[in-house]
Amino acid sequence: MRLQIVKLKHLQDVVVEGKKVVLYGPNGGGKSTLIHLLLFVLPKLTASKLGEEELYNKDVLPSPVFESASAVVELDGLDISLEGRNVEVRRNDFKWRGDVFAEWPRLLNAAVWHIDEASVKYRGARECEDAPIEASGGFNISYLCPQLAKKLVFYGDVYYEKAQVGDKWLPIRRLSYGQRRHLAIQAALHMGDFVFIENFEAGLHVDYLIHLLDIASEVDNVVVLETHSGLVLKLAKMGGFRLYRLDEGKPAEIVDLSDDKMFRKELEYLVVPI
Repeated sequence: MRLQIVKLKHLQDVVVEGKKVVLYGPNGGGKSTLIHLLLFVLPKLTASKLGEEELYNKDVLPSPVFESASAVVELDGLDISLEGRNVEVRRNDFKWRGDVFAEWPRLLNAAVWHIDEASVKYRGARECEDAPIEASGGFNISYLCPQLAKKLVFYGDVYYEKAQVGDKWLPIRRLSYGQRRHLAIQAALHMGDFVFIENFEAGLHVDYLIHLLDIASEVDNVVVLETHSGLVLKLAKMGGFRLYRLDEGKPAEIVDLSDDKMFRKELEYLVVPI
């Protein structure tokens, strides 16, 4: 996957490449804007039908934003160019032009999953013809797909709306927020062709972070994580992710963690004697 943003809100001259990507930086740097551009584009191209709700946040990318936007997305032999409200989609000899909010040609059969601090949304799934999960707010999820439930790692088995903890079966709604979110992110990583996770570390302790990054490194899909955590940055680098810093709309690939001032500052405070 390659994304080049010439201009979108305060993002300018941004280039992000890779199948496993971490977006790092302070609040307001443009990380969510980048993710929501991809969440706008990909569902428009996919023929997958499960989960028809809009995946992108219209507060992040309201309609007027596109009037002056300019960007190019390249993936799986597809080239998508945005110039204001005009979009052009190309694949080999096929070319389509239209309004960015019109009906696009369905050229992908891809599952797109999005998780933030409060919910999981998806369009399509890798397994299960019917919906793999049934989710309400706060990650109160029923896992309806047996193939998915078998892949979830928890204290014990997961079965529909219950999870095994020791010798007890507890309703998932009674688990902690972090436990519920941990299960939801596992589901996305196993079910999605494109997985976007905002504020990745929210509610997750270090063991869960390591476990989820291990899964993300192993699965054959595109994973884009947004984080403010230097710990996530270091763990993701160990897992082969490409790291990008976004600060006030200015991008930079992080090759050496010691070169990043935000990472160094976090490390500095961690080693201060208690």
